[in-house]
Amino acid sequence: MLRRSEVVGLDVLEISPVENAVLEVEQKSKELNKLYMKYSTLAKAAQVVSTNPLTMALNSIVDIPVGGGVAIYRASFLTPDYVARYPERKEFVDKLRAVIDEQVRDQCHTLG
Repeated sequence: MLRRSEVVGLDVLEISPVENAVLEVEQKSKELNKLYMKYSTLAKAAQVVSTNPLTMALNSIVDIPVGGGVAIYRASFLTPDYVARYPERKEFVDKLRAVIDEQVRDQCHTLG
């Protein structure tokens, strides 16, 4: 491991809070889908495994996480007032609405 490295470039990417919300919901959906696939495969094999990771992932969606979560995203970004103040972010607001709806549909299908 080198003690020093030359910095050859720096890129700064600024994202809006609504863009961050979209990324977080998409990431959580992917995590839940991976866990669903893992546990459904293990259930078919009749293996006994700890369900703690699945429980923690589900709780992180159901309980309101600090500084985020679907309930806060809805109240903050999915309002006409937000789009009126930030019309340039409407595309991300629509995307957030779509990924939240998809997450709900996927989880209802998974659990139902």
